[in-house]
Amino acid sequence: MVTANKTEGDGIARPVHYANWRPDGQQEGHSKELLSKRVDPKYYDTLEDQPCLADGGQTMLTFFQQSVSTRPDAPFLGTRKQLPDVDGKPKFGDYEWQSYKETDDMC
Repeated sequence: MVTANKTEGDGIARPVHYANWRPDGQQEGHSKELLSKRVDPKYYDTLEDQPCLADGGQTMLTFFQQSVSTRPDAPFLGTRKQLPDVDGKPKFGDYEWQSYKETDDMC
């Protein structure tokens, strides 16, 4: 169990349980997987099959997939190349963007 102590304005520490270390399947040379406590263990190997949350919430994956389908050419991930230093200060070029669709294709 992984917890965080959340202190409210009244100064009382309240432990918040947000994730579990996966008890099985650790590969040699890798740390254990940390999964949200909301993930049912039967979906550990197939997270995309997990049903949406009862309160109608969506996962980050479903938000991403929605963006891929509604605006595939919109910029999503940007990187900037470092240029030669000017007066000892780092300088960076313009952002080069990958679209939602390009990122989805890469994944």
